[in-house]
Amino acid sequence: SSAKTAGYTVAGTDRNGVIRFSGLSADVTLTLPAASGLTGFRFTFINLDGTYGVTADGNGSETIDGFTTRKTFGSDPIELYCDGSNWFTVSGSWLYYSGDIAYTNGSTGTLAHGLGKRPKNIWYELRCNTTELNYSVNDVAVSSDADFTDGGIYTGMSSTIDATNIVYRVSSNGFFLTNKTTGVVAPITAANWRLRVYAET
Repeated sequence: SSAKTAGYTVAGTDRNGVIRFSGLSADVTLTLPAASGLTGFRFTFINLDGTYGVTADGNGSETIDGFTTRKTFGSDPIELYCDGSNWFTVSGSWLYYSGDIAYTNGSTGTLAHGLGKRPKNIWYELRCNTTELNYSVNDVAVSSDADFTDGGIYTGMSSTIDATNIVYRVSSNGFFLTNKTTGVVAPITAANWRLRVYAET
């Protein structure tokens, strides 16, 4: 396998090999060669960076699964196959990651996911930015959406998704978490946390 820290163009020597991305300083592009004459060419790439994305880009108007580009932030290995005209995903999932979002209760936002088609899965996490409810800085927690019927309190967030964007809306009541050590459920302070949104095809 070969390790890359910047954008890269797939070469003939990558046939049946693995291209690994890590230590990136920005989003990068994995440029695919012209498909003509490459029938049966396969290779796998994996993005191990954890912060920045890798965009696979077909040559000219050539496509990947029918799309001119596809982007992933995930660490799931993706195997691509060429039929001599275009490229196709054989295995692996394409993942979008928003990075840390500073949000406020009741806020909304639009995220361009770059996956090329409507995601089949979407989920979110909260990363502790300032100690609260016995969570330490950089702890990651998941808040379950809740309806406290005795007070009519709705918490969490909702999203609408299409082939291009994720549009999210945080509840005006924000998020509730279970205290890390006591188990008592309480609202969190938006300024103390960062929202992370993920989507997968």
